[in-house]
Amino acid sequence: MEKRIMLIINPKAGKGQYRTEISHILEVLCGSGAAVTVYMTRHSGHARELAERYAADYDIAACIGGDGTLGETISGLMALNHRPPVGYIPLGTANDMANTLGLPRDPIRAAEVILNGTPIPIDVGRFGSNYFTYIAAFGAFTEVAYQTPIENKQTLGQLAYVLEGVGRLSKITPRKVVVEYDDGPPITGEFIFGSVTNTTSIAGLLKLKSNLVNLGDGVFEVILVKPPQNLLELNAIVMDVLTRKYDSEYVQIFKARRICFRFEEPVPWTRDGEAGGEHVEVELSAIHPGVQVYVPGEQE
Repeated sequence: MEKRIMLIINPKAGKGQYRTEISHILEVLCGSGAAVTVYMTRHSGHARELAERYAADYDIAACIGGDGTLGETISGLMALNHRPPVGYIPLGTANDMANTLGLPRDPIRAAEVILNGTPIPIDVGRFGSNYFTYIAAFGAFTEVAYQTPIENKQTLGQLAYVLEGVGRLSKITPRKVVVEYDDGPPITGEFIFGSVTNTTSIAGLLKLKSNLVNLGDGVFEVILVKPPQNLLELNAIVMDVLTRKYDSEYVQIFKARRICFRFEEPVPWTRDGEAGGEHVEVELSAIHPGVQVYVPGEQE
């Protein structure tokens, strides 16, 4: 029986690379006997709308784009009682989820994973009334992903994030926050960065050890970074991050199923690299199980 594949394409991702690859991708998918229906996104949030409206009619919900496109697609699936497994052909800039899932960057090989790979369960994050796939964060550099001009992303790639981030160093503002999680004692303090993640790669720069992260264990990793008091402490924080030393004087990491952040004033957040609004209080939790995503490896 032929598979019915929904293929959502973000035409702005990866410098519009899909134009040179789409015929080969369709040749791979259709050559297997699959019936493929293509949907093009027209605006932010459109992938979520398309997935929510049409994905129930398909065996696989696939997307071509960056992590934001994947996040939107999965968010749309969360509204469905039956969620088809997800195929992902990464054409974005950072491609954190592609790195975490071990997906090939070559679009043809990624298309083959959709046909021959193994679907694995991954948890999905709830962010208030919204969802996120791999990260929700506030503080230093979190606004870079969605405020970096699209032209710079397409021209400079990952370097665009670095340059934009360096330009914002002087604008880092510590945030007073109370963090409550599961049955643990509340954490109160000032932090320049906080995140709830389900990934081993953040913006292609910050890496978590693979043995620390399990995408389907029902808990997320929470990272909090204290503000440096001087250049020496700033260098220490940078070294902690580069060497993946996440239980230090400045960087704290722990696991939780439910996390609540309370601030003294509205604080901007990002979800999967896109603007997540400003919040005085926000509750996040892991939805387990969430969805299934195809990764390399033969199906049993």
